[in-house]
Amino acid sequence: MNTLSYDIPAQDVDSSFIVGNGRIGACIYGSVEHNYIKIMEESVWNSVGKDRNNASCADNLKHIHELISKSDKKDSILQKEASDLITDSMSGVPLHCSALRQYACSLSIDYYSADEYRCFENVSAYKRTLDFETAIASLSFSSESSVPSTAIFSRNTDGSSVMYSREAMASAPADVIAFHVSASIPKQINFRVRFDSNDVESGTVFRQFSLGDDVIAIENVNGIPFCAMAMVSCSGGKVYIRGGSLIVEGADDATLYIDVETAFRNRHYARKCGNVLSAPSRIADWCSDKALKKLCFALYQPYQEFRTEHIMDFSRLYNKTSLSFADGSDTEWNYARYIILSFCKSPGTLPALQKGSYLLKKGMTSLYAPICMNGMKKMFLPLISLLCRACRKGRKTAAVMYNCNGYVIHNALDIWGDSVSSGTDNSDFTWIMGAAVLAPYVREYYEYTLDKKFLKKYFYLLKEACDFYIDFLKLYPNSPFLNKSIIANLFSATLRSVKDLCLDDTKSDIVLLKNIFSLLSDSSDMEENDPIYECKDKILCKALMLSEKTRKIVFSELIDDTVGSCVVINLLPEISQLKVDGFIKGVCLKGNLTMDIEWKDDCMISAKVYADSALEVVRNICICYKGKEYKAEVEGKSLDIKNVLPSTM
Repeated sequence: MNTLSYDIPAQDVDSSFIVGNGRIGACIYGSVEHNYIKIMEESVWNSVGKDRNNASCADNLKHIHELISKSDKKDSILQKEASDLITDSMSGVPLHCSALRQYACSLSIDYYSADEYRCFENVSAYKRTLDFETAIASLSFSSESSVPSTAIFSRNTDGSSVMYSREAMASAPADVIAFHVSASIPKQINFRVRFDSNDVESGTVFRQFSLGDDVIAIENVNGIPFCAMAMVSCSGGKVYIRGGSLIVEGADDATLYIDVETAFRNRHYARKCGNVLSAPSRIADWCSDKALKKLCFALYQPYQEFRTEHIMDFSRLYNKTSLSFADGSDTEWNYARYIILSFCKSPGTLPALQKGSYLLKKGMTSLYAPICMNGMKKMFLPLISLLCRACRKGRKTAAVMYNCNGYVIHNALDIWGDSVSSGTDNSDFTWIMGAAVLAPYVREYYEYTLDKKFLKKYFYLLKEACDFYIDFLKLYPNSPFLNKSIIANLFSATLRSVKDLCLDDTKSDIVLLKNIFSLLSDSSDMEENDPIYECKDKILCKALMLSEKTRKIVFSELIDDTVGSCVVINLLPEISQLKVDGFIKGVCLKGNLTMDIEWKDDCMISAKVYADSALEVVRNICICYKGKEYKAEVEGKSLDIKNVLPSTM
């Protein structure tokens, strides 16, 4: 199923429907008389960039390791000394993460009928729906009206009842949010809109103002300056400003367009990490000019044309992959894919996040596991852009705090790529595996797309991450701060990229990398990867679920075989755990391949692998099915897997 429907209103953000275009989004909740639109913009963060490197770390790191090696569970004095030294020397200055993402603001909408602000009476047929394929959240209900239902006035009406409908969408082509209100009888639309200034989490509103008779806006200069603006367009009736409220009366239908623009979109501001000489109020004015321009472009496009353009854009991405379960239980899978698309697609330029900071140690990267498999490969790029910013800052952190080459990233990142640790726990301060977790995603993107230009451009992210861990291992080979399993994965991704880029593997640094990787691979004390944190972020939870279910149906690996690169396709590896028949179409495999699969009673009914002749693909495949391997080659545009497996299968 591609919809969610409820017959009761959403009372809070947790039960609300979410719409988003990757950059800007909204949670819509409330009753028939009141709607609240909680607005999100990916670059609304509460602080500018800061240099939080702790220079005392390098001087005390050796002593910290000595204390840890000498102490044991019974030696509480040495444990306390080591703990205090870690807190003082390895934490950031200031201690907490320099910036956190927050909601931008809220819009409050109060509705009333045409009869002296009378509320809706005898409401019936209430239904709110979220359509995953069109990315539209809609609400409809019926209410009694004193307006006579004549042939002139009636439009889908029955007696004296009026059908009201509201729908919200976050358009990527227009890059704004639209909220449309209509009724089955003309002149029934009456509402009041205002920004809820008490709901701005990043501080008090700096300035609230209106433009003409149809625009209200607020500016905020706490953290990254931004402007939130709303503009209304209606058929019939009148629009005017009263105080800080935008009022619509007696309209046939009305559309509210909303935008939030931040100073992060200003190149000079972003390059300087917000540390500029310009007054914040002046920067906020720049944001308001940009928001007004976008809203004006959206306003002069007919609403139905605006709506159609939005649907075509979103459905094109959503329909790249489809899944159906025979019992109709695929709604959760489709909803997860919808959420990821809404938070990750272009025009977004930052990794998806609802609130807080990017917690690398606590599951943030799990968002990217299902993205490539589900036809969303381009949505890797915001993560790579953030990693580039973190690399620039991480080089200084590696040099100042650890006396090492390369770059280091700790347990969390903010919008500016702050590479220093965040948190209050010693395990956060000593977790230096961020670069080893993030950098292999450069390789992951390449294995799905085979884009060598991309791999060549960002290879330095892999190589410089390796440089740090090589230097650190030289200084502290038995450091408890290192996870050798994660480091081995980084080294493996780097060495395979060296081979694919045909780089000189006889250079001293590559030879050293090979030797250390060999030692790590042979080590008997290899740790398991850090356990995934039980995340509470809605986006990450959906991503984890999507990844888990998709991998039970199919997942792929790109390996080096005797004939060159080969794609290993694990077909229905854990299908019995789903306990349902179904099919999946358009799932992406490594090597630039796609696949359709249908199964019944835990057995494959049909499966095809597709290769786009216009793209570079890996044509050698190995099918792993029911514990056996079958090698084949994709010739032409497709390969029927039934022709590869024995007839008895």
